[in-house]
Amino acid sequence: MLIIAGPSSSGKSTTADRLGEALAKAGIRFLKFSVDNYFYNVETQLKDKHNDYDYEGPYALEISLINKHLAALVKGKTIDVPFYNFVTGQREQRGEKLKLEPNQIILVDSHFGLYDRLTEAIPGQQKFGLYLETLCQIKDKDDRFVKWTDVRLLRRMIRDVKSRGLEPVKTVGHWHYVRRGEIKNIIPNISHANYILNTALPYELPILKHYLYSYLPAIMSTYQNNPEKIDAFIRAERAYNLLSEVEEWSDMSVVPQKSLLREFIG
Repeated sequence: MLIIAGPSSSGKSTTADRLGEALAKAGIRFLKFSVDNYFYNVETQLKDKHNDYDYEGPYALEISLINKHLAALVKGKTIDVPFYNFVTGQREQRGEKLKLEPNQIILVDSHFGLYDRLTEAIPGQQKFGLYLETLCQIKDKDDRFVKWTDVRLLRRMIRDVKSRGLEPVKTVGHWHYVRRGEIKNIIPNISHANYILNTALPYELPILKHYLYSYLPAIMSTYQNNPEKIDAFIRAERAYNLLSEVEEWSDMSVVPQKSLLREFIG
């Protein structure tokens, strides 16, 4: 089993695809096992007084079913794979089946992939863990390194609009859950990784500005005078100031079709 783990919008899906292509060239096929399909239905998730749901911990997943299915796969059995519809917040059965064939490995792509209980049905010697993070080395005008979490926030704002029907203001307001989940359930498991991969791209900030800069003033205004959402205001203001320092780039033809950034901008 190959596990690709890391915080939100670190590029796990693209990395999984590229690794799959590399494995295929080496004569090894992979079976992609999407942990995201095992989220509990939205009505059972934790919810705060702002009607915001917390999906950012392993407790949001049906871990027992994940392990049951993984154990069945390594025994050569066929499983009925659920599909999680992020628009409706419901788990669905669409008739998809998975079976591990000879010369295949299971590929797990999950924020919490290195969390012990998530894959405890598989012995440790059969697992290889890859951890992803946007280890951005760019500095702002005050000689401070760009916060890695801010790069990922900007990526996720675009992704949420395109694939989850969420406006950027919602993504910023939800980000405290993301950070709490990372600090509690993702970052502490880095030591379980066999390898760490940097997914930051030196050219992405001008492109992210093209998609997001116009949204940020309204987002700051929304949260500025709300003491319960002061963290959202701080994040939006910091992102606005950061993007103010770079020149916007609108010609997307410069982005390679296989660039990790395409996972977010399309």
